[in-house]
Amino acid sequence: MTAREPFADSALNWYKDVGYFAERLGVQLAPAPEERTGLLGRFAGLKEADPESAHLSDDMFATVAVSLFGAGAVSTSAFLTLAVLALLQRPELIGRLRGLRLAVPAENLVWRTGFIKRLPELLPVAW
Repeated sequence: MTAREPFADSALNWYKDVGYFAERLGVQLAPAPEERTGLLGRFAGLKEADPESAHLSDDMFATVAVSLFGAGAVSTSAFLTLAVLALLQRPELIGRLRGLRLAVPAENLVWRTGFIKRLPELLPVAW
């Protein structure tokens, strides 16, 4: 859950989450591309393979990852609307996401505690 308006210490939680995801992105950059997993594994691949992404920092990718899980000023529904719009504007991306699904049953996800929003520890996906 996120708040409509910023509240005391919300920035601390935001940066805590961005830091966590930046660290996890670093972990995904270490192994060979075929050994990477999840959304951050895909971000790691984009960071290395896409020349148009070369200027993006780890913190930028981490901010996108945090936002994907409903953090910050953009709600999940607003993000989904923007994601659909982006896919309509760049249909070549649709092929990259075809077959995207959870790699484990949803009831096996482990949820993080102590953060401003409900996030899974990992979000294993398969293509």
